[in-house]
Formats: sequence, C-alpha cells, structure tokens
Amino acid sequence: MRAAHWPRTRRWASGASLALAGVGALALAACGGANNAAPGSRATSVFNLRPGDCLVPPKANPNLQVSSVTVVPCTEAHTEEVYCVLPYSPAPPQGAPKCPAKPPRLTGLLGEGYPGDKALEMFANAICLDEFQPYVGTPYKDSSLYYSYLYPSPRSWDDAARRDRAVACVLVTTGAPLTRSARGSHL
Repeated sequence: MRAAHWPRTRRWASGASLALAGVGALALAACGGANNAAPGSRATSVFNLRPGDCLVPPKANPNLQVSSVTVVPCTEAHTEEVYCVLPYSPAPPQGAPKCPAKPPRLTGLLGEGYPGDKALEMFANAICLDEFQPYVGTPYKDSSLYYSYLYPSPRSWDDAARRDRAVACVLVTTGAPLTRSARGSHL
C-alpha cells in the first residue's frame, strides 16, 4: 500500500479530540479505552508518553477523545510507537530537532491561549515528518510506516494542573503488527 505518499495521519489530541485525516479511506482505529492487553502492558496517560513507547490501538470512541492508551513491550504485537514528544511553539524549530528520550520541562507559553487545531496540526506535521527518518532510518516517502500525532485539546491546554503543550509523534503500521521497535528498523 505505497501508491501515493501523502501524509496519512491520525490526529489525536492529548486528552481530547481524535480526527481521521489523509488521502483515501484509511481505516484506522479511533481512541477510547485500552484493548487487547498483552502481558506486561499498562494503561498510560497520554501526558506520560515517551519516545520508544509501543502502543496497541485504543477502542473506537464516538466522542473522539483519548486520555490514556495501552503501552506494551515492543516485543509484543503492536501497531503504533511513539517516536518524538516536543512542546508546541508558534514557529516550529528550523531543521530537524533532536527529540530527547525524556521530553523537556515546559517553559513559556503557559499564559498563552489555545493556538487552535490548525496551528497545532501544522506544528505536528512539521516535527513528525522531520523526526521520522532519524528514528526509523528510512525517509518517510520510502517507508512502509505512516505517522500520526497527539496534540493538546482546548480543555487539556487550559487545565492549570496539566499545562498540556506537548505534541507526540506516533508511528503507525497499517499492515501486520510489529513485534519489535521501529527505531532504526528501516521499515
């Protein structure tokens, strides 16, 4: 399934909306609760995701919201893997930022209003596309994997306790589930 290499993405919002996007009818699971729990799996808040976390798709949710996902060992069958988590900024960093293993503490933007879905999607697409090849080892256009992302919802953005500003990039396989990390896999 590599006819057109349009970015087929699923936009999740940390703690809020999930919308399907992309070219054609790419049937991806929506968000909700955890399912198909494997040994060693754990429910994890979307606010605690880190690069290298392997995920099973959550159940469909008509409210298009997600607040937790199931993280599994990468040796267990999974279809998604977090590969970058970075705080939103109005201007995406120039060049490919290096995504740290542990996302940086949030500084700035705490008093700013919600930038809107469009701004968050543009930031997410720029970051996720730039960080795809350094993580997978293959350019996006030559890969069998796709990317998706989670971004803050208005509610999680305004939550004083969470101060949700992070965008999480997620690798997605639409073929057979993976049983290893996609890091350096050249898939």
